[in-house]
Amino acid sequence: MKLFKAAIPCILVTAACLCAALAEEAPAPKTPPVALRADNIIVPPNTGPVSGLKVMNLKDAPYSGKVTVELPAGWKADKTEFDVALKPNETKHFAFALEKATASSAHVYPYTITAVGGGQTVVSQQKVICATSPYVKPKIDGDLAEWLNDAVPVTFICRDKTTVVRTFWNKRNFCLSVEVQEDKFDPGSDAIQFALASGKASTGKSGDDKTARYEYLIVGGKCCLLTKPGTPLGETQKAAAPPAEPVGKSVVAIKREKDVTRYEISVPIRPMRKELKPTIGREYRFGLIVHDPDGTGVREMASVANPLPGACSKFAWTKWVGAKFPEKPLLDSKLEWGFCTSIH
Repeated sequence: MKLFKAAIPCILVTAACLCAALAEEAPAPKTPPVALRADNIIVPPNTGPVSGLKVMNLKDAPYSGKVTVELPAGWKADKTEFDVALKPNETKHFAFALEKATASSAHVYPYTITAVGGGQTVVSQQKVICATSPYVKPKIDGDLAEWLNDAVPVTFICRDKTTVVRTFWNKRNFCLSVEVQEDKFDPGSDAIQFALASGKASTGKSGDDKTARYEYLIVGGKCCLLTKPGTPLGETQKAAAPPAEPVGKSVVAIKREKDVTRYEISVPIRPMRKELKPTIGREYRFGLIVHDPDGTGVREMASVANPLPGACSKFAWTKWVGAKFPEKPLLDSKLEWGFCTSIH
């Protein structure tokens, strides 16, 4: 028995040394050569829209390979395989048309994108959102009944708190509703900030570059314009007090029920008509953040859209007095979105 007891520590020590040696010899995981992202679907998928994906080369060397897209069961596209050749750190977009697809009640669709090349296989499983605005003239009164029936919800969760965003458009107005789950509502600091831009707009990298977006803030029960196209990006980072005057002909309704704050907003589309060109099937850019300073902090809708590396920008959003922006740059304010007729 004494010999047996003495042997146990030796066995344990030997096993520990062996595990440590194996750990030292194990190769570090390889950095993937590319990042993959499917576009949002900008009109209901059963209408046969053009969609696409981006392939980003993460290496300082050329990349070549093949990328395939596996769509939801029963869906069909004109093309699902792409030969890819990228320069160092280059990103390319590859388009395909959905020839057969069905809409789901959740409006979220599973894609599996696979890239084979550079000696590695990269697989990205994504939940692709339908990001579209049906043509509806809602009554802005805080009652979301018509939104629940006629709009496409985009849902994202931040620190176990849910936010749901829906959008409409019509000849006169761009409209949105936002449901914010939060422990309490402070009308002086809790806010909605959203941005609209043309489908070709992008965010510059220098403070001297000009903004390409209209940016609105809903705080204190009113809607004000923070930024419009042509403003130097550097100016957007100099926090100023929100304009005292609300946007002309804008309408805001806010209701609180249990732990959910419901916003309903309408802004005139005419000042943005040149950039947005609102017509059925037209793509534009839309972004939204929620300010919940005494709860989750800033919530980013873009987090639900499978952002690529480097999607954050210090110029993504306009700063304003009273807001608590994080030190880390936020995701860009320009998600693919589209105008449609109806989801029915």
